Amino acid sequence: MKTLQYSFAQIEAFATIAETGSLSRAAIRLGKDRTTLRDLLDYLEDALGYRLFSRAGRSLTLTRRGRAAFSPGAPVVASGAGFRIFCANAAANGLAGITPCVRSLRAA
Repeated sequence: MKTLQYSFAQIEAFATIAETGSLSRAAIRLGKDRTTLRDLLDYLEDALGYRLFSRAGRSLTLTRRGRAAFSPGAPVVASGAGFRIFCANAAANGLAGITPCVRSLRAA
């Protein structure tokens, strides 16, 4: 059985594109370049072995599998955002050992 390899950044890109319906709007929300998000999505789809969106020009529409993947994907992103907030608050309150997790999540 093939082991799936994907990152939080890929899941975040997928979920944000699905929520906003657009690479451009997702890029603005995440503060990343459209090309970066497209690459993250392409790598995720390659790892999964199927398309999450059907593409027609600039239009992206979730496929059946994309809709199924979005249900568990959105809470992962929300948990990551909550973790990022926790780390930022912990670092601000003098828990210096938490600081590296904030940097690594922002870099993702």
